[in-house]
Amino acid sequence: MKKPVRKTSKWRDAFYHAVHDRDHGATIVTITAADALSRSLLEETPSRQQLQEALLDLAAGQVAMAPVLRFCSEVWYTLQEKGVAQAINHAKLWRNDIEAAQKQFLLKLQQQAPEVGSGKSWAFFSRSSNVMEGLGTLMRNGYVIGDAIVGISHPGGEGLKTALTLKQCRWPVTLVPDAHLADLILQGHVERLILGCDALDSTRFVNKIGSGALAALAHQVGAEVELWTTGHKMLPGHGVNWLDLGRHHARNLDPELEKVHLEQPLFGYGYLEHVTWVRTEMGLLGPAAVQDQIRDLPTLPEELLAARDRTRRIKLDGMTAFTGA
Repeated sequence: MKKPVRKTSKWRDAFYHAVHDRDHGATIVTITAADALSRSLLEETPSRQQLQEALLDLAAGQVAMAPVLRFCSEVWYTLQEKGVAQAINHAKLWRNDIEAAQKQFLLKLQQQAPEVGSGKSWAFFSRSSNVMEGLGTLMRNGYVIGDAIVGISHPGGEGLKTALTLKQCRWPVTLVPDAHLADLILQGHVERLILGCDALDSTRFVNKIGSGALAALAHQVGAEVELWTTGHKMLPGHGVNWLDLGRHHARNLDPELEKVHLEQPLFGYGYLEHVTWVRTEMGLLGPAAVQDQIRDLPTLPEELLAARDRTRRIKLDGMTAFTGA
């Protein structure tokens, strides 16, 4: 996708950075965009058209981030109904809500901490900021689990960072290949599978590729499956359809692999019916309660969806789409 011409004002420069940020997750990107809009009031209040174009650019540029899409949608609706000033104020409120939700998530986690039961292991997959911050909070409050098993999470190998974090928390941890994690779940060695969550709608959740299969397997053998996330990652209806989950284009591979078609998706989806609990800032929610929350969300603006749809088949700046749990 051809980058838009960079503008000279600081707020547009900062917003441009949010549109093309490939290094941070959805929370940081959304905060950057909201702060840029707030700064605009100190420089030059954008026109309605300028703000519309900025939101369209952000929605099209970050094609795999549910909170960014929600942010753009709500600010868009406020712009249409109440004008520029109120839309920018809504962006400020959204930013504050994200930070407040993260704090409330940790508080609710302490109040409704998972029970340590059978002595079997807890399993983790990939890396999630919500999961890591949550576990750190529990550890600082004296909470101790049994053995932890972490899938290394290829492609990307983010599970290593999760294992190192757990080790720093002084929890016994074993890092295993993803296929072996599936074996251990199937053999009944795992009592609880804890996953991050990049997005969820009325029937599905998005996370690192393989998460859905692990959740289905854990559900099949009677282990609990938990998603740790915040409500900002909920999308109305079947909103997961509007996320480009991206592809990982591996480099420096064995030359023999170039002789075959190699596909390594970074992200995939699983089904809410395989999830026991979704832990959010609202507390511990079952799948039916999540669907109740999603039912009240406004539909996504057609203009934003059209902008995103035009980029779904385009590799942005030579980079892979990144969700950022």
